[in-house]
Amino acid sequence: LRELGKFLAKYGVTSNLINKIYAYFSEVNNLIDKIKKNPYILVNIKGIGFKRADEIAKSLGIDPKSSFRINACINFTLKE
Repeated sequence: LRELGKFLAKYGVTSNLINKIYAYFSEVNNLIDKIKKNPYILVNIKGIGFKRADEIAKSLGIDPKSSFRINACINFTLKE
């Protein structure tokens, strides 16, 4: 939890959201690595929308034409 907090705090994620992320992904191994690979998995957390996940992805250097981004955008738009 502490490592996740250090990692996500750089992107303006609050401690409340960090706790929600940790609880939601509690059974996932190497969560930080998975977020680095596909930060759009965070849109599953209430309080993190596509825009915030996209900002994190841009900071991590994720390609704007990434299939992760396109899928997350479509799913988020359909849910909204």
